[in-house]
Amino acid sequence: MNHRILIAALVASLSFACGDDEDDTNPTTAGIEVAGTWTSSFGGDVVITDTTWTDMVAQKVVKFDNTKNSVITLTPATVPEGYTPNVFSRTLWTETVAGVTNVCTVDFNLATQAEAEASTTTANANDLDKGCGGFGWTKLTKK
Repeated sequence: MNHRILIAALVASLSFACGDDEDDTNPTTAGIEVAGTWTSSFGGDVVITDTTWTDMVAQKVVKFDNTKNSVITLTPATVPEGYTPNVFSRTLWTETVAGVTNVCTVDFNLATQAEAEASTTTANANDLDKGCGGFGWTKLTKK
């Protein structure tokens, strides 16, 4: 095995592990932990990157926090009928176990990012059937 590659990998992993708390909310320094392509329990795919959260509509990721398992997104100016343009949402997720995570949009149609960031709305991850505002969490299975 090439020792230089091993050392470089160790240095890279340590630099991420030793970062400050700010790294979890800055998409340019630490990736959103639920990144990837997922199959939704409601059908279809959900594609998550550091900059977009696509579930029917490609929303812009404006802020995320891997410690709090939360993301704030912004819908685009042009959206399909039934969606509201230029509004913010806040979504929570559970820890990924065996390729499965669950998501719950706890706030939507908020006018400002500040309003989304100030929200204290919670969801009950111990009740995946009704713990998302009286509804079930959406199960995502990693593809």
